[in-house]
Amino acid sequence: MKVAIYTRVSTSQQTVQNQLLELYEVCERNDWTVVEEYSEVISGTKGVEERSELERMLIDASRKRKSFCFKKLSYPISQKINRRL
Repeated sequence: MKVAIYTRVSTSQQTVQNQLLELYEVCERNDWTVVEEYSEVISGTKGVEERSELERMLIDASRKRKSFCFKKLSYPISQKINRRL
């Protein structure tokens, strides 16, 4: 299966590398091929509208271009995503 992954950190002093390592391990265990990465640095208090990579991912998902693999999404954001899809 072809998948995309989304990672986010809150500050530029943080890195998404640990998230990427974990997600790539999940993909490898499941024989999934990563075809896209969506990563951004933005506070978790910001909404979907302010997260350009999340917005781009949602557009791709709505067009059924890929399957997706998430490390973790907060409850408010996951609810907004479910309404959009």
